Amino acid sequence: MTVVTEAPPMVDAMLPGLAVALSAHPPGTGAVDECRIRSVEWVPRRRCRVVHEIRHGARTTTLVAYEVTPAGTTVCGPADDRHLPGLRTALDPAQVRLRLAAVCGPPVGSCRVTPIGYRPASRAVVAYDVIAGSGRSRLYAKLLADGADRYAAAATTLAASAHRRGAAAPVPDVVALWPDLGAVVQRAAPGQVLSAVLRDSSRAEAERLRYARRLGELLAEVHAAPSEGQNPWSVEDELAELETLLPSTCHADPAVGRSLAALLDRLADRAPGETDPVLSHGAFRAGQVLVDGGHLSLLDLDTVSRADAARDAGNALAYLSWTEVRGASPPGLAAALHEAFLAGYAAGRTPLGGPALAWWSAAAMAKIAGRRYRTLATAEWSQVPELLRRAGTLLDPAAAGAAPPQRPLGGPGTAPPVDPLDPDRMSEVLRGSPSLPGAERLRVLEARPLAEAVGRRRVVRYEVEGLDADRVVPLVGKSYTDRHRSSMAYENLRLLREVFAASPLLDVPEPVVHVPPLRMVFYRAVAGATLDRLVERSGTDALVLDTAALAARWLTTLHASPAVLTRRLDVAHEVADAGEWASRVANAAPSARTPAFALADRLAAAAADLPAVDPVAVHRDFHAGHVVAIGTPRRAGGVVVLDLDEARMGDPASDVASAATYLDAAPWPGAAAVRTAFLAAYGIPAGPDPARRLAFYSACTSMKIAKQLVTGRGPVLPASAAKRGAALTAVLRRGLACLNG
Repeated sequence: MTVVTEAPPMVDAMLPGLAVALSAHPPGTGAVDECRIRSVEWVPRRRCRVVHEIRHGARTTTLVAYEVTPAGTTVCGPADDRHLPGLRTALDPAQVRLRLAAVCGPPVGSCRVTPIGYRPASRAVVAYDVIAGSGRSRLYAKLLADGADRYAAAATTLAASAHRRGAAAPVPDVVALWPDLGAVVQRAAPGQVLSAVLRDSSRAEAERLRYARRLGELLAEVHAAPSEGQNPWSVEDELAELETLLPSTCHADPAVGRSLAALLDRLADRAPGETDPVLSHGAFRAGQVLVDGGHLSLLDLDTVSRADAARDAGNALAYLSWTEVRGASPPGLAAALHEAFLAGYAAGRTPLGGPALAWWSAAAMAKIAGRRYRTLATAEWSQVPELLRRAGTLLDPAAAGAAPPQRPLGGPGTAPPVDPLDPDRMSEVLRGSPSLPGAERLRVLEARPLAEAVGRRRVVRYEVEGLDADRVVPLVGKSYTDRHRSSMAYENLRLLREVFAASPLLDVPEPVVHVPPLRMVFYRAVAGATLDRLVERSGTDALVLDTAALAARWLTTLHASPAVLTRRLDVAHEVADAGEWASRVANAAPSARTPAFALADRLAAAAADLPAVDPVAVHRDFHAGHVVAIGTPRRAGGVVVLDLDEARMGDPASDVASAATYLDAAPWPGAAAVRTAFLAAYGIPAGPDPARRLAFYSACTSMKIAKQLVTGRGPVLPASAAKRGAALTAVLRRGLACLNG
């Protein structure tokens, strides 16, 4: 047996069968001559789909799909895929022979069926080696869960466009469309994959540059064809697809996940307009092209669309850069290939360049980077930071000769500013939300500001008519400077709303709609009093203590839930934040310099010995100001917890420590009794050495409170400057005491 792919290290403890499914010879494959992994799709802590190609001898190939979940591993063949119902027929030689008789002419003497590629629930490729009459031919059937008709139409359009120019078709001939199977059948195209030719060090550089130029000419031919009837693909679609790559990246490597999210935000800030819509391949690159002599054949029109011409060109350039980053081509060659490619394109069509090409190239680099994690391509993870660095350079305003764009809250720099306090404009925003039922009836009657974190987000309360038939509904709208934060905030609300659906006394705000282009999240306002205000007003009466106990129940429910949130708590980043906060404290209050830096140093040392914990969903900023009591003046009827923007996967001790430490620092009488009631109701956090973990996160929260005291923003600020000075000394002392010994 030849081992082609080695299993990557375990990256997801919730999928215990993953290592076996990724091994070179998983169970169920039997005696084989060769086994290799063809595709991997990993959704953190939920599932991983792994497809193996199994070869038995020289002529028999099968594909086996493994779906690994926390409940176990299931094994099936492509014919069992309910999303590709035509695949069972397409793999049946007897049924295929009848269909091919109409293509090749009867009689079909034999037809050998070989599965070539398979992405569960998405697409498959099947090869047919046909003997009909005295001739032999090879055909390929591409089966798609959606879009086979668009695939066939695009291929036919490209061929017809070439024939009108008297040129050879740039795509393999379409010989049949089987709509009932969702299949397009094409003749096999001869040749070698162009990406391999461009990497071939035995070829002269001049030859490789000629092929890169020819690749650009091919793209110009594609873009010259009519694009009518194809679905549009916009900048917004590209950004939304990039957001789907954040969970796997953040869970596998939180630091790279932050870099990818930051790049996504920069892409959103610099989003170009669509100035040159064309027939777009959607995944154009040298690896999708076969070269036979001087003729190039373009494959895989799965993602064909109508999009800006820079989309395809940017994708091709991004993959050429990725080849260089991986060390598969010599340093410097990629730049020459880029120039040759663009020159070839300019020879056949309008030259490409400027901000749009830089943007689409950077977006494609971001997708390449994120897909390394979704496909568990662990051998390439070390090269991803360099690829993201190059993508960021493309968006550098200094390099582009442009000024940095403004970043207004609630929209990208390329869009007209949207004033979230303008009721008429916000009515238009809500009415334009396709995911909101009955949106055309909505009208914003009033908009009132609630809070603003300068440069980060703004919170506004809206009175909205038409959402409920019989009353005006108060909504809260949050607009964010960073696009990715709005999508994560909405996803957190959506997922956690499901978590608490079975708990009548516990809840989160009800999400209403997300407007990604404006980076806005809307949810129903929550009526009630926050726990900190109740303590200030009532001390420790029954309502307050009941609310504290319910808050603990809310937290235990969250921590025990199966929710999988996008981000992952990164202890190294927590320590880095503590160091930054210590500097801010030292600059604002020189007398606190020594204890602040001492606390940061001790946190860094303690982090090295912090026990590892299986991450669960955590709030990450849990304190009394985020707990709203819903009930009567005498008794708590339930609690709703607010501000889930920072929720992620992490150590449950971080939430317990946050709540307790804020109550320790609170200036209100009765806070100690509330702390006691909360901790008694919660109990001991799950996992090893809870005391050490609670101490570490209590110290982290103490540093955070110290930063809030010197910046004047936070939930436990004393009223006077003198009291804040004393509170700063006390909170730093408590933080150091947590880590003593």
